[in-house]
Amino acid sequence: MGVIVRQTLKASTVNYAAAVVGVVNTFFLFTLCFSESQLGQIRYIQEVAALVASFCSLGVFNVVVRFFPEFQTKDGKNNALLTMGIIALGVGITFFLVGVYLFSTILPNEIIENIAVISVTTAAIVYGSLFFYYSTNYGLIAIPSLLRNLYIKVGLAVGGIIYFFALIEFNDMLSVVGGVYATSTLILAWYLWRKGNFRLSMNFSFFTKERMRRMSTYAGFGILGTLSSGLANKIDIFMVTDMLNFSRTGVYSIALNASNLLVVSTAAILAISGPIVAKSMKNNDIKDVEVIYKKAGLNLFLFGSFLMLLLWSNIDAIFELIPNGEKYESGKVVILILGLAKLFDMVTSVNEVIIAYSKYFRFNLYALFALAVLNIIANLMFIPQFDIAGAALATMMSVVLYNTLKTIYIYTKFGIHPFQLKLVSVAVLTLGLYGLSLLFPSLSNPFLSILVKGSLVSSFFVFIMIKMNISDEATRLWQQTKSKLQAIFDK
Repeated sequence: MGVIVRQTLKASTVNYAAAVVGVVNTFFLFTLCFSESQLGQIRYIQEVAALVASFCSLGVFNVVVRFFPEFQTKDGKNNALLTMGIIALGVGITFFLVGVYLFSTILPNEIIENIAVISVTTAAIVYGSLFFYYSTNYGLIAIPSLLRNLYIKVGLAVGGIIYFFALIEFNDMLSVVGGVYATSTLILAWYLWRKGNFRLSMNFSFFTKERMRRMSTYAGFGILGTLSSGLANKIDIFMVTDMLNFSRTGVYSIALNASNLLVVSTAAILAISGPIVAKSMKNNDIKDVEVIYKKAGLNLFLFGSFLMLLLWSNIDAIFELIPNGEKYESGKVVILILGLAKLFDMVTSVNEVIIAYSKYFRFNLYALFALAVLNIIANLMFIPQFDIAGAALATMMSVVLYNTLKTIYIYTKFGIHPFQLKLVSVAVLTLGLYGLSLLFPSLSNPFLSILVKGSLVSSFFVFIMIKMNISDEATRLWQQTKSKLQAIFDK
């Protein structure tokens, strides 16, 4: 777990910096620069590209992590695995382009009108993801996270500012979206090359018939699982757009981005946990997997709850600060619903990698397919009745049932689960401090109100967390930080 903590801390620093930029983008910059409809269109293009990328991936990302140890030689080099991934993704993108050509008459106009941007963004996402997951096998996480997250957010912010000053048209802004994703991927490829890990080996001797059979089977279930995951996690954006309009999509995206602040550490810890869990599963070391399972769930829930507390205790003041904030106020309830869903997801987050890198990996496909179907049905039922809050309710219900199902499955197969009494302590602490925050006086200046209330809530949370020693990792991190600060002041 020590490796995970150290690597996650590095990546999380980058991700939290990206989160800060994301907050500025979401709540202030984009609401100032774009209309609700324009925001909805930008978000729609990003989500379509991400969903298409799920198909084009052809299960490559899981294969790169799962089979990396089998392709690695004694000198640390890797035989043709990266080459195979690049070729496979090229095939996937070709399938997509041919599909667009053949079915252009029945595809939504929103896709056809923006097909160039969507295609570039899709290609950038699939190859960027390949290089990212490949880099995690070498313990390289901070810089790839920076390029996949922070760089993209900063790039979109720059594009928004340029558009605000009328230096480009809105169609040009859409092109900026594709350009930012593309340059991020190119820089990541260059980074891997500079580190000596971008090797396009043509030694295909490692691709034996038996290994190809296992890889094909794994990839086949991987692509179906990734596609189902994409549908399950992104269908709300598409259905809000289809059943309502781009303006409501814009409001929903603001709330979705806000709730995503809670999970900035999740991607990092899963990326680092993946190779370790894969190795432990290969060695049948279930005890090690259980340690990762419980500690990752606790720490993610702890930090997620802290961020949810800060966000929700200041929600009214935040919307007062947002330019044209009255147009987005209906998103408040969406933030609450999606936030609660993500907290539950964080507790059980390692479910995904445990199943993915075990011999029961096929179960992920069945569970994801059920999640996708359930989410679609729930959206059809709830959106007409509850508007964008209905989409959030559909997502929450689907996420809870999905993760509950996987947790039960893992327990039946391995006898392990992520739950412990300390999770209850975190929940009680969070709810108690939220109740206390209601007693704090409201200030006329929303910025000052956020500063004061946020500082008080944070101080109480950290103090109680350390006194109760809820998390060994969090306590150790606090002690290290305090020691470094003390050393600085002593000088």
